[in-house]
Amino acid sequence: MSIPLLILVYNRPIETEILIKNLRMIKPRKIFISSDGPKNNSLDIARNNQVKKVLKKINWTKNIQLNYLKKNYGCKESVSMGVSWFFSKVKMGIILEDDCIPNKDFFVFTEKILKKYKNNNKIYMISGNNFLKNNVKINESYYFSKYNHCWGWASWARAWKEYDKNLTYWNHFKKSNSWKNIFNNKCEKKYWEKIFDLCYKKKINSWAYPWLTLYGKKMECVFYQK
Repeated sequence: MSIPLLILVYNRPIETEILIKNLRMIKPRKIFISSDGPKNNSLDIARNNQVKKVLKKINWTKNIQLNYLKKNYGCKESVSMGVSWFFSKVKMGIILEDDCIPNKDFFVFTEKILKKYKNNNKIYMISGNNFLKNNVKINESYYFSKYNHCWGWASWARAWKEYDKNLTYWNHFKKSNSWKNIFNNKCEKKYWEKIFDLCYKKKINSWAYPWLTLYGKKMECVFYQK
């Protein structure tokens, strides 16, 4: 597989080893690895070091770039920094956290869709998840949504540059007609306003919710249907 891959890790050696075993069957050729630094305690330091030992088992390619953070930044900051580092070096790529276990079809799908929509500024993310199951019947191989799921995804540098981890636009956006017209019912709207209010006030430490907010503004996500 020629599409660049970013692996996000921290202190879970068991999950990381399972991921590496699965990737060995795919053999991605361009690998980027970003790790949050350990907290200042012996257990976290040990687990962080164990993860780095596991990563040395990647032996099918030498095209590996590392971004090991010196200190612990936490989930929101470390992931934001890792993805930003990745897209400063590549124009498009796949992102996997350590507990995401992909199959071969996921890589085939994301590579095809990354290339197909690389110049379409309306499409900002490809997700490897589909939680609709049989609740909604879809005959096509994928569908579009204003929602994204980040458990195995892919995107472009052009899209990530829009990312605002602090939701600085939120107070203005939630008063706009664009926000009001996104939702089909009041409960849905109320739920997401609560989530994004908490993120804006830094009461939820999430990188993924701010990334999701963009889809309501002007973007769409491609979901894997198979």
